[in-house]
Amino acid sequence: MNITLKILSAVMILYSILLLIIGIRNFGSFLLIIFAALLLFSVYTQNSGIRNIIYIFFILYIIFISFFAFILYRNVKYENPSGAQKSDFIVVLGSGLRYGAYLSPEGKRRSDKAVEYLKKYPHLNVFLTGGQGIDEKVPESVVMKEYFLKNGIDKNRIFLENKSASTNENIKFYIDALKDKDIEYQNILLITSDFHMFRAEITARHYNLTVYPLCSKTRNISFIPNIMREELAFIKMLALDLK
Repeated sequence: MNITLKILSAVMILYSILLLIIGIRNFGSFLLIIFAALLLFSVYTQNSGIRNIIYIFFILYIIFISFFAFILYRNVKYENPSGAQKSDFIVVLGSGLRYGAYLSPEGKRRSDKAVEYLKKYPHLNVFLTGGQGIDEKVPESVVMKEYFLKNGIDKNRIFLENKSASTNENIKFYIDALKDKDIEYQNILLITSDFHMFRAEITARHYNLTVYPLCSKTRNISFIPNIMREELAFIKMLALDLK
């Protein structure tokens, strides 16, 4: 049993280090290191009560995170042509920047999905969201705009906000930017990563938007930390953001 836990802890730590090296630096990556440390502590502690608490915690957490992943993915849509026909705007949610200046892999996948639909449906305009994080040199939406321009999207079809720092602000600032203009914005083709769509949809509907979801597929290597981070973000949304 102890050997198994040591091996599992080592794998979790090495996996976390790999994630950090390739630029996946969300809170889920650091949670894996914390959980690995807890497992190692359970191996070396002489207190059987603490050891049992750690084991029970891990069993319950695995059950919970598996159920949460099922909820996130049960209605995922990677294509939504009918939603594109009914929408006023494509709204792309920001996903952080790599090395502070380049689209992250998740951001690029979201952008590629949006570019694909903009080329298929010329009646649609796109709204890009995402401000400048403390480790970023420019706002996420500005980098996305440059990517869209390079991929042949007319600048007159691109709108953006560059101040948001959360999913809640992504949606709120989208509405704030357009509600006083003579532009229809209520129906949106919402593009974000598959693991993030459930929370993004709830947030958008909280602001009375009609949402047609369109997911980009996340990379397999980042699935676990993304789900671990998303559960905490979901709890924060329910507790604080949608008050």
